[in-house]
Amino acid sequence: MSLLRTLIIAIGPMLGTSVALAQNAPAAKPEAKATQAKSAAQPTGGRDWTQIDTNKDGYVSPEEMEVWLKANPGPAK
Repeated sequence: MSLLRTLIIAIGPMLGTSVALAQNAPAAKPEAKATQAKSAAQPTGGRDWTQIDTNKDGYVSPEEMEVWLKANPGPAK
Protein backbone atom coordinates (compact mmCIF):
# COMPACT_ATOMS: atom_id res chain seq x y z
CA MET A 1 0.00 0.00 0.00
CA SER A 2 2.89 2.32 0.59
CA LEU A 3 4.03 2.08 -3.05
CA LEU A 4 0.54 2.92 -4.32
CA ARG A 5 0.32 5.92 -2.02
CA THR A 6 3.76 7.13 -3.17
CA LEU A 7 2.72 6.84 -6.84
CA ILE A 8 -0.51 8.73 -6.22
CA ILE A 9 1.35 11.49 -4.41
CA ALA A 10 3.99 11.68 -7.16
CA ILE A 11 1.74 11.42 -10.23
CA GLY A 12 -1.39 13.17 -8.93
CA PRO A 13 -0.10 16.76 -9.15
CA MET A 14 1.21 16.17 -12.68
CA LEU A 15 -2.20 14.99 -13.86
CA GLY A 16 -3.94 17.91 -12.20
CA THR A 17 -1.56 20.37 -13.84
CA SER A 18 -2.06 18.93 -17.31
CA VAL A 19 -5.85 19.14 -16.94
CA ALA A 20 -5.60 22.75 -15.75
CA LEU A 21 -3.34 23.66 -18.66
CA ALA A 22 -5.64 21.97 -21.16
CA GLN A 23 -8.56 24.07 -19.94
CA ASN A 24 -6.67 27.28 -20.70
CA ALA A 25 -5.72 26.26 -24.23
CA PRO A 26 -6.53 28.92 -26.85
CA ALA A 27 -9.48 28.32 -29.12
CA ALA A 28 -8.78 26.94 -32.57
CA LYS A 29 -8.19 29.58 -35.21
CA PRO A 30 -11.01 30.03 -37.70
CA GLU A 31 -10.39 28.92 -41.23
CA ALA A 32 -8.49 31.33 -43.41
CA LYS A 33 -10.85 33.76 -45.05
CA ALA A 34 -10.47 35.53 -48.34
CA THR A 35 -8.21 38.56 -48.23
CA GLN A 36 -9.82 41.82 -49.26
CA ALA A 37 -8.30 43.17 -52.44
CA LYS A 38 -6.59 46.53 -52.14
CA SER A 39 -7.70 49.40 -54.33
CA ALA A 40 -5.36 51.02 -56.80
CA ALA A 41 -5.05 54.07 -54.50
CA GLN A 42 -3.60 52.00 -51.64
CA PRO A 43 -0.01 50.73 -51.61
CA THR A 44 0.00 47.20 -52.96
CA GLY A 45 3.40 46.00 -51.82
CA GLY A 46 4.35 45.19 -55.42
CA ARG A 47 1.33 43.03 -56.20
CA ASP A 48 -1.67 44.17 -58.24
CA TRP A 49 -4.53 42.63 -56.26
CA THR A 50 -7.06 43.60 -58.92
CA GLN A 51 -5.40 41.18 -61.34
CA ILE A 52 -5.63 38.36 -58.79
CA ASP A 53 -9.29 39.11 -57.92
CA THR A 54 -10.69 37.63 -61.11
CA ASN A 55 -14.38 37.76 -60.16
CA LYS A 56 -14.03 41.41 -58.96
CA ASP A 57 -15.85 40.82 -55.65
CA GLY A 58 -13.24 42.80 -53.70
CA TYR A 59 -11.74 39.68 -52.11
CA VAL A 60 -8.96 37.34 -53.13
CA SER A 61 -10.13 33.79 -52.46
CA PRO A 62 -7.67 30.95 -51.84
CA GLU A 63 -8.64 29.51 -55.23
CA GLU A 64 -7.92 32.81 -57.01
CA MET A 65 -4.56 33.08 -55.24
CA GLU A 66 -3.67 29.49 -56.15
CA VAL A 67 -4.44 30.08 -59.84
CA TRP A 68 -2.43 33.32 -59.82
CA LEU A 69 0.57 31.72 -58.09
CA LYS A 70 0.62 28.85 -60.61
CA ALA A 71 0.54 31.35 -63.49
CA ASN A 72 3.17 33.60 -61.86
CA PRO A 73 5.80 31.43 -60.19
CA GLY A 74 8.37 33.16 -58.05
CA PRO A 75 12.13 32.92 -58.56
CA ALA A 76 13.64 29.44 -58.45
CA LYS A 77 15.15 28.57 -55.09
